Amino acid sequence: MAYQPKSYRKFLAGAATAAVVASAIAPVGASAATATVKSVSPLKSVTAYKGQSVKSVKLPTKVTVTYTNGKKASVAVKWSTLSTSSTGTKTLKGTIKGTSKKATLKVVVKADSIKSVAAQKAVSVKAGATASLPKTVKVTYYSGKTANVAVTWGKVDTTKAAAAKTVSGTVKGTSKKASIKVTVVRPLVKGNVATVVDAKHVKVTFDNGKTVNVTLSNELEDGATTVDFTYYGNGYKKVKLDKTFVADPIVKSVSAINGSQLEVKFNKAVDQTSAENTANYTILRNATPDTSFTAELQDDGKTVILTFSTPVANTLAENFSVTIQNVLLEGSYYDTINYYATSLTVADTKAPEIVSVSSKTNADTASSVTVTFSEPVALPTLKVDGVTKSVSLSADGYTATINNLDLPSTGSHTIEAINLTDLSGNVTPTTTKSFTVTKDTSAASYVVSTSSDNAILLTFNKAMNVSSVLSGVTLKGEDLNDLSLGTDYTVSQVGTSNKVFKIQVLTNPFTTTKTSNKYTIVTKNTIADSLGNLSPATTNSATLSVDTTSPTVQSVNYVKDTNGKVAKLLVKYSESVTPQAGTINIVDLTDGTTAASVTATGTLLADGQTVEYTLASATALAGDYQVQLPASIVKDTSFAKNASLLTKQTVNFGAASSTALKVASATIVANVATVNFDRDVTYASATNPANYTINGVALPADTVITYATTKKVTFTLPTNFIATTDTGAVLRVANVKTPDGVTVSTNQTVVSVVDNTLPLFSKSLINGDGTVSLTFSEAVVASAGTIGDFTFAVNNKAVTVGNGNVSVADGTGSDAGKYVFKFSTSVATTAETVATHDATATIYFDVNGDGNYTAGTDILIQSVTGLQDADLANYSSTTYNASKFSSVVIGSIASPLVVKDLEGNALKGNQAITVK
Repeated sequence: MAYQPKSYRKFLAGAATAAVVASAIAPVGASAATATVKSVSPLKSVTAYKGQSVKSVKLPTKVTVTYTNGKKASVAVKWSTLSTSSTGTKTLKGTIKGTSKKATLKVVVKADSIKSVAAQKAVSVKAGATASLPKTVKVTYYSGKTANVAVTWGKVDTTKAAAAKTVSGTVKGTSKKASIKVTVVRPLVKGNVATVVDAKHVKVTFDNGKTVNVTLSNELEDGATTVDFTYYGNGYKKVKLDKTFVADPIVKSVSAINGSQLEVKFNKAVDQTSAENTANYTILRNATPDTSFTAELQDDGKTVILTFSTPVANTLAENFSVTIQNVLLEGSYYDTINYYATSLTVADTKAPEIVSVSSKTNADTASSVTVTFSEPVALPTLKVDGVTKSVSLSADGYTATINNLDLPSTGSHTIEAINLTDLSGNVTPTTTKSFTVTKDTSAASYVVSTSSDNAILLTFNKAMNVSSVLSGVTLKGEDLNDLSLGTDYTVSQVGTSNKVFKIQVLTNPFTTTKTSNKYTIVTKNTIADSLGNLSPATTNSATLSVDTTSPTVQSVNYVKDTNGKVAKLLVKYSESVTPQAGTINIVDLTDGTTAASVTATGTLLADGQTVEYTLASATALAGDYQVQLPASIVKDTSFAKNASLLTKQTVNFGAASSTALKVASATIVANVATVNFDRDVTYASATNPANYTINGVALPADTVITYATTKKVTFTLPTNFIATTDTGAVLRVANVKTPDGVTVSTNQTVVSVVDNTLPLFSKSLINGDGTVSLTFSEAVVASAGTIGDFTFAVNNKAVTVGNGNVSVADGTGSDAGKYVFKFSTSVATTAETVATHDATATIYFDVNGDGNYTAGTDILIQSVTGLQDADLANYSSTTYNASKFSSVVIGSIASPLVVKDLEGNALKGNQAITVK
C-alpha cells in the first residue's frame, strides 16, 4: 500500500473496530441482510393444569434462533392456541417474524391441583386447654376454583403460656402446608378466689371452665388469706382464699442441728411452759429411753431446742425416736399440738464456727466482748487482738463473754479461737473473726399509756438498766405533790425485754363525783440504758378514768381426763379478774336438770384473765349443755372492782366417751404386723394406712389392711417400705376410733422390721478397657449365674445373650461391689479355594446370639478379605469396647430371680439404665 497520511490510517483503524462491535451485538441488523434463520433452539416443556386460564400459563415470549452465519439471537415468538380443557401433552407451534421456520413447545396439561393455601387467622388458647384449630382450610386450584379442604395440624403445646408460635398443618391432597399462629395465654382464676381443701391443696376454677385441685409447693401457713401456686407452668400470685386458713396444730419437723441438740418446729406458736416441759417429749435413743435433756422455746415461739446431757460422739451415728404430745398452743389452756412421732439418725462431724462477735460501749473504749458460736462448745481458749483472755461461757454453750477489756471504739479488732471444740468432739484448730466496737451514746426515750384505771405503762425504745428505772421514776398527784412509793404507787418491770415498766396506782382517787384523775410522771436524770447512757430528766402526764364496765365471758372451754370425762372448766374473761366464791351449774338443755356443778373459788391462771374450775368429780358429758355462771363469780382488778354479771353460755362437750381406747398388743414378725385393740374399732379408721407409722413414716396409701376382727387388724409391710433392717423400730397407731367416737390413746411399740426394698440400678460407666460397670442402690449377691436377670440393647437392637456375646463378673478394686459386663466379638471365616488368596474373616457382634453372622441383624465390625487359610488363626473373639456402640442400654427382666440384696430382696424388674 502506498504511503498514507497518519490521520487516514487512524480513520481506518477506528472504522474497523466499529464494524467488529456492530457485528457482535446486532446480528439481525447489518448481518441479517445476508443471513437467514438456520434453526430454532428446542424449548423445555411447560406444565399447565386442566381448567387453568390460558393467560395464566407461562409460555415463553422469545426463542433463540441461529443464523446461517453462525450468529444467535433472541427473537419474539407467537404461539398457536392452547387448550387446557383436557389433560395430556399439547404441542404448540410458534411463529417467528422474518422466517418460515417454526418453534415447537410441548405443554403438559395435568389434572387440576392445589396452587395455594389461604393464610389462617391467628388463634389463642388457654394454657391447659385443648387448642381449637380449624378443621379445614381454604385452598385455590390452578384452575382458579376454591374449596375447603381437611387439614391435620401439628401438636400444640398448651402446658404453659407462650408467645405466638407458628403451627404447621398437612393439607389433604397436596404437599403444600398450611400454617397458623397460636398464642397460649394463661387462664385466669375465676373471681381470683381459690377454695381451701387442706394445707397442701386448693381447688381452683379457671375462666376456661376447668376446675382442678392444685397441689401447692409450700403448705399454707396458719392464718393465710391468699395463696401462690403454679398450674401448667403458669404462676399465680396472691389469689384470695375463700376463707382464712386455720392450720391443724402440728409438729412440722424434728431435725438434728448438731450432736447434742434436736430442733423441733411447730406450725403455730406454743405455750412456753408446756413446750419446755420435758415430760411432753418421749425420746428413745438406740431403743433406750433418754430423759436427760432440756427443752427451750426460742424467740419465734414456734421452735423448741432439745439439748441432751450426753452428746452423740463424732465417731458415731445414733438412732433417735421422738414422740411429742400435750404441748399447748400459745394462749390456750386446752388446745394442744397434734400427737407426733418420728425417727431420725443423728451424726455430727461438723466442727464449730464463730458466728458473730459483739462489743458495745457508750465511751471511747469497750470493756467486754460477746462471742456467739454455731453450736454449743466446751470452754474455749480465746484471744483478743492476739492476747489470751479469761472467758465466761454461757450455760447453753452458745456464747462466751470476755470482760475487763479496754478496746478502743475506733478501728478493727480480732477474736481468735484455739482448738474450738463442740460437745461431740469436733475440733476447729484455729479460727478468727474481725469485729468493730459499736458506740452508742444516744439517750433512751419512752411513751406513756394506760392499761386500766389504776395502771400507767412506760415503754422505752431500748433495753434499760432496770434498777435505774425502778428507782428513777416518781409520781405526782393532781396537786403536783409527790405521792409515796410503796404506799400510793409501785413501779415494776413488765416482761423480760427491759423496755416496759408499769406504775401501779394503789390509792383510789375516784369518788362518786370525781371520775378521772391526772397524774404527773417524773423521770430522774439517773435513768440509764443497758450501756449506761443517761437520759435527761423528763415530766409527762397521764389521766386515769374510772372503770365502770363489768368483765364479760369471752369463752368457756373444758378439759377431759383420760377416761373422756369432763374434769375442768376454763372460763376466759375480757380483762384481768380476781376469782370469787360461787357455784357454777352445767344444765342439760333437754330437760333443764343440773348435770354437774362446782362450788369453789376458781384458780386464776397465768394470763390473769382465765379462771380454772375443777369439778368435784369428773362427769361424762356429751353434746350441748348450758354453763351457768352466777353474778359476781369474778371481779375485775380496777379500783371499782366491777363484778361479773349472770352469764349463761351454751357449750358443746363433744362426743361421748366412756373409757380410753388402747392398743392391747402390737407385733411384727417377718414384716407381718398384728395389732390388737382392747375395744371394738371402726372398719374405716382401723383400715386407714395413714393411721399407722413405722419410725414416724405412715404406711403407703395402697397398703392392704385386713380387718380380722372388730378388735384386730393385720397387714404386711409393703415392698420398698423398709429400707434398712431395724430391731428397734417404733410402731405407733393414731386416730383409730371406737364406734362411739373414742380415739385410741397415745401408744408406741418397739418392733423388728426387715429390709424389703428392692435393689435398683444406680449408675453405669464405660471403663477404659471397654467393659461396663453397673452400680446398685445397695449391696447385692455375687454376679455368678446372674446374666439371665438382665436385658441388653446395643445400637437400638435387642440382644439375645448367647455364644459368649455378653458376660458378667464381680468388680474388683474401685469396682468392688459392682457388676462388670463385657461385650465380646465373634468371628465368621471362609476358607480359601485352591491356589487362591480368597479366605475371609468377618468380625461382628452377635446380636441374636446364634453363633452365626447374619447381615442386617448382627453388627459388622470388620470384614477382611484376600487372606490365606493360615491367616485366619489371627482372628478370634475379643472384648469389644462398648464406647464404640452408638447406644448401650442395660435392663432387668420382669421378674429377676438371682440378683438379690443381702436380705434376699430380688432386683426390681423392668428397669433400664442408659449407659450410652
